[in-house]
Amino acid sequence: MYWLSGTHKLARAAVDGSGAKFVFSHSQKDANTIAIGGFALDADNIYFTDSGDGAMGTRGVYKIALDGSGTPTKLADGTNPFGITIDGDTLCFTDGGDLRQMKTTGGEVTTLVRGAVDYRTKLVILKDYVYFPSDFGTGSVEDLYRWPLGVAAPPDGSGGAGGSSAGAGGSSAGASGSAAGADGSSAGAGGTSAAVGSTPQKISTVSGTGEILLATRTDADAVYWVAAGSAFKWSDQANAASEVGIVTEPGVSPPRYVLLPVDNTLYWVGAETSIFSDAGAIYSRKLPSGTVTTVSTQQPGSLAADDKYLYGTVGKGISRIPR
Repeated sequence: MYWLSGTHKLARAAVDGSGAKFVFSHSQKDANTIAIGGFALDADNIYFTDSGDGAMGTRGVYKIALDGSGTPTKLADGTNPFGITIDGDTLCFTDGGDLRQMKTTGGEVTTLVRGAVDYRTKLVILKDYVYFPSDFGTGSVEDLYRWPLGVAAPPDGSGGAGGSSAGAGGSSAGASGSAAGADGSSAGAGGTSAAVGSTPQKISTVSGTGEILLATRTDADAVYWVAAGSAFKWSDQANAASEVGIVTEPGVSPPRYVLLPVDNTLYWVGAETSIFSDAGAIYSRKLPSGTVTTVSTQQPGSLAADDKYLYGTVGKGISRIPR
């Protein structure tokens, strides 16, 4: 498993906790500045964004071997790169307000959408589209959108406005941000798509009351997210999205940071809404019609999974929890 330790270090360990080591330490040490914005994995490398507390010229997207051997290779420049996701040989990442795409080997960087994202934006790729939540700078509620891979934003910038149409149209692995990475892998209406170069396709019909929580991995060829206290999924097979369950328990707030679909089961972390309590729990629901189960009374800040366990960041440690 792999995780982001603090703001400046990437670490790894065996899933039993043994052999923990840092595989990369950012050269700048200001703990108040996030130096590594996010990371993603494939079978050979860790890919990470350097959003930097160093010189502007050092910011960008890098890769380093999974065991930390060698030095990082810079794949692309960036001004404020942060979120990142991978599918096959394709990387998508946020850079300031823009969503960009490139190959894992580097080379040309394509700007897909302008002015739609920020440092908080989560990304996931499924079947030739990248999915992302956005309010398009309105400061209002978010919806979930998608944009076809390889289709550049129009040069006049019109690709930055949200709409309900899309251009021409895999599951992601690894983890990002501070999530522990073990085994890598919203409501909406779809169907019609406009010509390439139009606005991103909005697939959520229920807006997030403040934010859309997008799961950063796919499961069973579907994208999952939470909006307004319910979980939804989009599958290309259905060419539509559907509600898969309510995730707001009585007296428990909707999950804001943690949503994990794996093996047709949805896991999330809810916190009690009482101002006098910081208690919470990990919940699960077998899809499509299982009951909600309390998996653990721990309240991790991120989750990952393999076939037996959940792995969650709790305080300054990582807990392993039977699924």
